[in-house]
Amino acid sequence: MQRIARSIIFLCLGYASACGSKDNPMKADPPTDPTPHITSISPDPIVEGQTATLTGTDFSPTASLNTVAMDDVTLVVTAASETSLTVTMPEGCGPLRTTNLTVTVGGRASDLFSATVAPDPAGPALQSVSLAVGDQVVYRQPRYCLDLPTNGTAAQYLLGIQSTGRDGNATREITVDGIATGSVLAPRPEGAAARAAASGTGLPTGLYGQNPASALLRRHRVGHDALMTDLIRPVRGAAGGLGGLSAQRAPSRVVVNGTEMVGDSVELRVRRLGASDCSAASTITVTAELRVKTAGSMWWVDVDNPPVPLLDDSLQALSVLFDDQILATENAEFGAATDIDENGRITILITQAINADTMSVGQTLGFVNPCDFFDRDDASGFVATNEGEFFYSIAPDPSGTSGEVLSVGDWMNVMPIIIAHEFTHIIQTSRRAVSTNFMDPFVAEGQATLAEEVVGHAMLGNGAGQNLGGNVAFNFPPEDQANPWYFAAFADLVFYFGFPGSADDPRVEGTPQECTWIEDDVEDPCGGRPLWYGVTWSFLRWASDLYGPALGGEDVFQKALIDGDLSGFDNLEEALAGQGTLDDHLANWAATLYMDGRPGASPNNSMSTWNLLDVSQQVAEAAWLHPVEHGFINFSETVTVRDPSTSYFLVGGSGAPNHSLRITTTSGAALDSDVQVWLVRTQ
Repeated sequence: MQRIARSIIFLCLGYASACGSKDNPMKADPPTDPTPHITSISPDPIVEGQTATLTGTDFSPTASLNTVAMDDVTLVVTAASETSLTVTMPEGCGPLRTTNLTVTVGGRASDLFSATVAPDPAGPALQSVSLAVGDQVVYRQPRYCLDLPTNGTAAQYLLGIQSTGRDGNATREITVDGIATGSVLAPRPEGAAARAAASGTGLPTGLYGQNPASALLRRHRVGHDALMTDLIRPVRGAAGGLGGLSAQRAPSRVVVNGTEMVGDSVELRVRRLGASDCSAASTITVTAELRVKTAGSMWWVDVDNPPVPLLDDSLQALSVLFDDQILATENAEFGAATDIDENGRITILITQAINADTMSVGQTLGFVNPCDFFDRDDASGFVATNEGEFFYSIAPDPSGTSGEVLSVGDWMNVMPIIIAHEFTHIIQTSRRAVSTNFMDPFVAEGQATLAEEVVGHAMLGNGAGQNLGGNVAFNFPPEDQANPWYFAAFADLVFYFGFPGSADDPRVEGTPQECTWIEDDVEDPCGGRPLWYGVTWSFLRWASDLYGPALGGEDVFQKALIDGDLSGFDNLEEALAGQGTLDDHLANWAATLYMDGRPGASPNNSMSTWNLLDVSQQVAEAAWLHPVEHGFINFSETVTVRDPSTSYFLVGGSGAPNHSLRITTTSGAALDSDVQVWLVRTQ
């Protein structure tokens, strides 16, 4: 017994930890766990997107208990032992660079281990971006790996992921990865926050709530959008465009020959709203009385219209405005319409038939009927035609007798703008009726919206190239201008940017990249709004400002759009022949929507007629373009881009020695040929 006790004492003297502590002599202290240590890595250099093996000591044999970090990126551990870890490197496209690795086990981290990282040779080739502030570069390739040199100084880039496709129903899922090394600071506040701080009060009740005429115009756009497609459908490719047919028909066939006098009556045909053809079933016949006749126009009033006191005075004022301003200005900008009925005038019919139709079919204030440019022929189904250059207007209806209430004052406030817009359609359609290869609606409507602008310039004493700002664009204060000439174009444009309809609501997500501006019947975040008016207008205004001088004047460009024999994007490219590719134009214009008015913006990314930055500072913060903002950090964003729109990013900051952008499909595969990527250096 004494021998056993002496043995225990000996053991305790030699190995105190085995016998516990002084306070608890029978409880042992726990052993100290070792700290992991990295001794080498293979391959060297390690390669993005591939596996690598870390060799060292005191790793956990359970893979999930090891945390391997490369700078601020956690790597996936796929196999583990106490001396070896297999990890998968993230896909990327950075340059050959040095990085730091650590292994953490049970809260104990290894010392930093310096390793070299190389790009994947099977991945996209790294392209170094070298841009001065204001410069833009456009890339077209299957996969993108762009190195943004920062040299540790402040820098920022506007990135556009743009579809150039021509199918408004087509979308593409695209992933943008930001890949950084080294220390990173937050981006400078160049984007939405800066705009909000610089903005005024905005429009608290909605973009057009302060001006009844503007609200009425917007309702007209929504209804007229679908109507335009219906109107043009039955005459596309149809044989028998008039184009000189007046010389082949007897004078008795002319519906309005110009010899009529004020007080005379005639039967006129009105195509029903929503009609899919030019047949008798799509036609209503009205009796109209000539109320005003001028050198350039004839104003007819449906005898069944609701009674309106002093209407003739309003018509007289409109006729003077039409002859002196609209007709002269548009003939100079677009060229003259045809005169297929040889009466030397444009014929305007004000009829309650439109009022009644808008109650059941949709809202419109007026339209041009393409059937009018074809001969009446019951056998072929062309019945809804008056064989001439006609415009059809809704009738003032102060009591709501035929439809919704429409006061004479509101009618007079919007009708000059509607007539300026629709007269452009008379010019377009009449000159293209011979070939029946009509302009696509998005081009035709964008050009007609441009007509509102140029007539507005003539009315208000403004002009192209004046760098006009928000107060002009929105006629602030609204009550000072009965006719908001520029308002509709900008209102359409900001809906594309995500304006929700009220300044009190958050902007619509997914805009503008998930919205199309070449189709009218598409389910997208913009709610099927008629984007082809204001968005296409902005392209035409940008192109007119930039290329008009080289083409001989913006009127030469506008006339070429009408007199060309192509449609859609081909029409735009044909009219801009010799000025570069359409894809380049789309990239430059898309960047302009953000860059115009900003310091350092190049001529290619600017308008000379408007200052878009100043315009943005006059509207609610939710109404302008919002790129997604990231610093020079690791990030990943997946976006849906619809033909032919753009997803915008602002990437920038200071202190980062290197930053790369990787742009692929969501699976990492190559993008299709309709996707282009562009960068503008903003600082």
